[in-house]
Amino acid sequence: WVSVQRGQFKSGVLSHKRIRILDSIGFEWAVNSGASREKSLLGIVDFEMQWQTRYTELLKYKEEYGSCRVPSGWVHNPQLANWVGVQRRRYKQGKLSADRIQQLESIEFDWVVESHLNSYIGGNSVDAIEQRWNLMFEKLREYKAEYGDCLVSQGWKSDIRLADWVTSQRTANNRGQLSTERIERLNELGFDWDPIATRWEEMLQQLVKFKEDHGHANVSQRLPEFKELSTWVRNQRRAKEQNLPIMIERAKRLDEIGFIWRLVKRGAWEKDFESLVAFKRQNGNCNVPQKDVRFKRLGKWVNTQRTFHKRGTLKPDRFQKLQELGFVWNTKRK
Repeated sequence: WVSVQRGQFKSGVLSHKRIRILDSIGFEWAVNSGASREKSLLGIVDFEMQWQTRYTELLKYKEEYGSCRVPSGWVHNPQLANWVGVQRRRYKQGKLSADRIQQLESIEFDWVVESHLNSYIGGNSVDAIEQRWNLMFEKLREYKAEYGDCLVSQGWKSDIRLADWVTSQRTANNRGQLSTERIERLNELGFDWDPIATRWEEMLQQLVKFKEDHGHANVSQRLPEFKELSTWVRNQRRAKEQNLPIMIERAKRLDEIGFIWRLVKRGAWEKDFESLVAFKRQNGNCNVPQKDVRFKRLGKWVNTQRTFHKRGTLKPDRFQKLQELGFVWNTKRK
């Protein structure tokens, strides 16, 4: 049982409550004595890799949301939410190493996250709590009137209290702690309970439109006007490779529009075929002159395709592509 607790702690899945209970009795999270020393050292290396993995995830979170305040129990990455809480707890106990403190402070990590609502209306009575909620609701209404939505980002510095309050409403709703009345009032205001999912749907529709216009869903990063969409497409492939649970349903949606998960790099044949397409566009046919120095490489390639076809070694898909282009297989005249 003791070994299991250490394993869950290393994996970042042990709850804050259990960590506090074990800490209170002086529980040792790492054991480096006797024959287990080598195994423990390997465990430390593994723990360090896990720490850096979570740190990288936190960097991505800040890039998207503007702060390091990952909501407690964040459904999209509960391990990251738990890890952030562990860093604050270990910092408070003086158990966090100086290099890790420096790493976290370099990205403006918040060591203390407190509720700022009490600065508006003091007290913890039922009336005071209700007044605070109504006050923040009115502030959210004003925000929507000015910006057109209720998407107050966590990095919004104009009113950090409102940003925190909006996040707390989503968290309370996920935990079933928000009253029906408050849910209805927020719904009437057009509150988005899952902005990440909403954003995903918006990007999916952009991809559908891209496919309608271009005939495929492979958004190139070389197209500056589709930079955001190409990044999103790349992130979907990466999430699928990492087997993220959320991709089980999303992958089905992408499959329905013919999304290609693994891109095949163009080879030499494809590049030469594109050169032939360009030649035909300019000259009206595929009869590349063999003695023209301007088309020396392409002329040899065209001749090679005829030779492969004659021998029966030309791949069917390549034969089909050339056939559809109007390729002449026998140039000898009677």
